[in-house]
Amino acid sequence: MAQQNASSTPLPIPLRFLHLFFIGFFGNMKHTAYEAILAAGVLIAQLFQFGMSLNAWKGHIYEIRVQWAWLVVVLVIWNSLRAAFSLAAQIKTETNSTDNQREARIFRPGPGEQRFTIPTPPKQPPEFFKLKIWTTASVLSLLALSVLYVVVWPASPKEPVPAPAPIAEPRIEPSYDVHLIGLPLGIAPFSAVYILRIHEGRTIDALTYPNPNPQVSYWPFYVTLFPPESVGELRLSNHGLVSVFNAAYAFMIRFGSQLEGFTDVPIRLPLIDLPVNGRPWSGYIVNQSSLGAMIHLSRDMVAQVQGEATRRRFDLQARDLTFFDRLPLMEPSFHKWSGDQILPPFDTSKGH
Repeated sequence: MAQQNASSTPLPIPLRFLHLFFIGFFGNMKHTAYEAILAAGVLIAQLFQFGMSLNAWKGHIYEIRVQWAWLVVVLVIWNSLRAAFSLAAQIKTETNSTDNQREARIFRPGPGEQRFTIPTPPKQPPEFFKLKIWTTASVLSLLALSVLYVVVWPASPKEPVPAPAPIAEPRIEPSYDVHLIGLPLGIAPFSAVYILRIHEGRTIDALTYPNPNPQVSYWPFYVTLFPPESVGELRLSNHGLVSVFNAAYAFMIRFGSQLEGFTDVPIRLPLIDLPVNGRPWSGYIVNQSSLGAMIHLSRDMVAQVQGEATRRRFDLQARDLTFFDRLPLMEPSFHKWSGDQILPPFDTSKGH
């Protein structure tokens, strides 16, 4: 009596898949030749790209690693797909077999050792076998891609991130000078001057005096004064790399004496534009009173900086070079004024 064939337990789907995957990756001569051709193609392309210099290959080690890593990923995904289709076809063949009989333990009468056969029910495919096959193929492909991401991409040479361009801060310089022989003021043709006038009665007002003529004009009039009248000049200069527009600048004038007391008058200039490489803004201070004055320049300004949408406050670069920068005085007038007219006596021998 012959011994009964032992029925073996079928292997799990993932193990059968890996068996076919590694056979396709390493065991099949035809497919191994295809993979070798692809690898040779990558190597030849790198030789054309980097040449034969060892230093060049060292300098481009990242590009070389990436290309070989992508080759391995492509081969893993290709063999995963091929193993999935092959295993699905095998299981379909096994379940669709027409040989649904097995040999019995009893021999047939007659010559030879032929056994009786017993009909068997059709073999059922494993449950959810297609889902298991394609899940295994997807996991293997994603694993290859994740290794590429973890190992190669973080090691990529990072391009130096350029530091954000520093915001160019305005560099506006206020300064104050005194012209000891200041009057009369000469106004260039087709221009205007801004004049602050300190009056008796401790008041200050402003005047914009235009000259629409093609000749030089004078304020208050052309005359030679003795003693001469001093004039203060306030300047705002742009020494920075950005222009400022609609600049609002305020400062204070203090005038008076120890006996009569002091009066502080805040001054706010009209809006000023200070373009880069432009001419400084200048305004004049004329003391028409018998009281001395002190000019207190401010150290900040409000303006719209070039490239910015709104106005803001910023610090000024105040000058501190001359005596009048440190002690910005304004002498009292040596003459009597009536409005903007200087009353006699004054020397008019050279007047016009």
